[in-house]
Amino acid sequence: MQVREVMGPVVGSARADDLLRDASEKMRSLGIDPLPVTSGGRVIGMLTRDQIMKRLQRDGISAGLSRVEDAMNKNVVCCFEDQDVAEAVKAIEAHPTVAAADRVPVIDREGRFVGIASLRNLRRRENEPEDGTTGVQAVSSVDELVNFEDDTVDYMSDASFPASDPPQTSPRGDPAEEGRGPPK
Repeated sequence: MQVREVMGPVVGSARADDLLRDASEKMRSLGIDPLPVTSGGRVIGMLTRDQIMKRLQRDGISAGLSRVEDAMNKNVVCCFEDQDVAEAVKAIEAHPTVAAADRVPVIDREGRFVGIASLRNLRRRENEPEDGTTGVQAVSSVDELVNFEDDTVDYMSDASFPASDPPQTSPRGDPAEEGRGPPK
């Protein structure tokens, strides 16, 4: 199985001259950590939430005006989209600081940034037998993609469905007339 069968598409990146505050907002809005830093379509670094927080602790609020290049990790390990998953995992694990990350950038053979691979998914798929099924074909339901224990929003709560709120009733138990609310 090749990395391209496990990776996700490029969802965003930062440039080295971006401000940390902008990169931090991009990380938050896209839900990705670490955030790849690119130049000319090539990965030149990775920026993590921890690196931003360390800079914030050191410099205070002015850290947001620092450039990404001042905080990013320039020691980046990428895997190739056509690389065997087991080979990619072995190469990544040879670098302990990279192996501790959640995601690794994926590049093509010309060095262009083409996607992100979750290390958890790479490790899980590393020893699976090759049966010709791609990652997309292996998912039969979106529910399989969500770890509900990590999901902090209760999408089934009454607050998420205001239309399902019970109708207001008057103190006598009669439904309140629409637009008037309960009698006083």
